[in-house]
Amino acid sequence: MDKLIDELRAQRDQIQKHLNWIDRKILEAEIQQTTQEAPTNQPDQLVPKSRPLSDLKTSHIDAPESHDEPNPEKFATAPGQGDVTNAKVGCIVLFLLGTGLFVFLLFGLPYLLD
Repeated sequence: MDKLIDELRAQRDQIQKHLNWIDRKILEAEIQQTTQEAPTNQPDQLVPKSRPLSDLKTSHIDAPESHDEPNPEKFATAPGQGDVTNAKVGCIVLFLLGTGLFVFLLFGLPYLLD
């Protein structure tokens, strides 16, 4: 049970890092958009309407440990998906072996006994 809890916490931490990265990219895009816009006489237009200026600080966002880009391989498959795939393959193999044995016993064995 502890392993499951640790695994879920690790997944939550990875998702939180990814969300922090997304927030940082959104803030960078908003800052870039506001700096590219031509300044006008009205100072209210420099602040994005979706967020106040105080939210544009990026100091509260944790940077990912190794690099800026998240590792997509960590998000590609969740733990346990390999088990489901293995179970499906095992079921298909057992079905084919059972069907082959049935066909052999029904048609092949009587000809071998003659």
